[in-house]
Amino acid sequence: RVGHQTTVICESGGTEPDLESLEKQVITFFSSKGIAVNTSDIEACHPFPPKNKSEKPAIIIRFANRKHKQALLRQGRKLKGSNVYVNEHLTKKNADTARQAS
Repeated sequence: RVGHQTTVICESGGTEPDLESLEKQVITFFSSKGIAVNTSDIEACHPFPPKNKSEKPAIIIRFANRKHKQALLRQGRKLKGSNVYVNEHLTKKNADTARQAS
């Protein structure tokens, strides 16, 4: 089964929240920016450790279906100036292919 993962890079606190709390924080943040994401839209949500300890961790969100993922990606401009951005979670090979295609 192919998942519909999207990477969300955002500021985070010093402590790592539990996964249920993290999902609620993500939903609340998007809601504050006028982006509707429901708990039923998210299949899984977890932190992804950064390569460099000084960087903020990414948050990986797996959506229940592709429509929810695409809807979030289309609304990424609403996050401008928030120090948060959204992009697809791609393997290096797929990212290189996508970069060459654009």
